[in-house]
Amino acid sequence: MRSASGRSARGGRKGGPRSTPRAAWDVVKLNQREEAELGRMFGQKDVVGWLRGELGVAVLAVTRGADGCRLIGGDAASGGAASGDAASGDAASGDAASGSAASGGAASGGAASGGAASEGAASEGATSGDAATVIDQPGFPTTPGGDSVGCGDAFTAVLALGLVHGAPLARIAEAACRYAAAVAGHRGGTPAVPRAEIVAVLHLLGLTFQVEAAGSSA
Repeated sequence: MRSASGRSARGGRKGGPRSTPRAAWDVVKLNQREEAELGRMFGQKDVVGWLRGELGVAVLAVTRGADGCRLIGGDAASGGAASGDAASGDAASGDAASGSAASGGAASGGAASGGAASEGAASEGATSGDAATVIDQPGFPTTPGGDSVGCGDAFTAVLALGLVHGAPLARIAEAACRYAAAVAGHRGGTPAVPRAEIVAVLHLLGLTFQVEAAGSSA
């Protein structure tokens, strides 16, 4: 998702003073392998803090393969302090170019079941700084025999859908990981996901009008 005015801000004349470059996107999704690569490319030990703080990314999702994801939103200035272990840079399985599995990991299959804390809850999985919200969403079990192809795309689709409709971040993280795990249970990048799984994801996002439409076309 590109921001309306997100390109790098620079000074007016060549050689004149330049303001701090800003990210060209409001929302960034990456996996742990991509996170580590960005750290090497730009010399950043805390990639999450750099993206959220210096570059001003509003919402950042770091997928962790079968272990789920971390989703951070709110005040970008506090993103560095809230980044925690998401900036560890340990390589996740899957194809970095496609944004690999958010909770796929079909080979492991035994991911912990979902359980994102509901918005505003002071329970495990959701923390907040002064204004930032950090959601640590566990992965979901997958059906054996699938693969991680398309899991990152599935996660990103639900992430975008939830953000566009203003769903709580905790619900978005849970729904995105659940849908990515459903895709991981099948082979290929565009499997036929069962309608019941799609309806469950829409319910999580609070999109009741979409649920009714999905049911009527069954």
